[in-house]
Amino acid sequence: MSFAIRSKGKTSQKKRHTDILDSTMAKIIFSDNDEVVELPDGSPIAEACEEAGVPFACTEGVCGTCVIEVTEGMENLSEFNQAESDFLGDQDRERLACQCKIRGGCVKIKF
Repeated sequence: MSFAIRSKGKTSQKKRHTDILDSTMAKIIFSDNDEVVELPDGSPIAEACEEAGVPFACTEGVCGTCVIEVTEGMENLSEFNQAESDFLGDQDRERLACQCKIRGGCVKIKF
């Protein structure tokens, strides 16, 4: 999967990343470190979140290590699945990064 990361206005070059940001791709903004990641619509967000510093353990939606707070754009993420419902209970602003896909648009995340 290819995605781009831009931190504080500069694009970092990492393995498998592109250095050109595409305005037609979905965007994740990480409030904690000012990174912007672009992904194709429908992509899982787990790898991009891990690259940005979100901790991961089981990747099955069981441990809750990858809980993120969605501050903007919740409607741009996939629907809550059973693993998230079981772990998080009431579905407000928290999601499990290992279970989410970005549908399009822009999502702002804190971790």
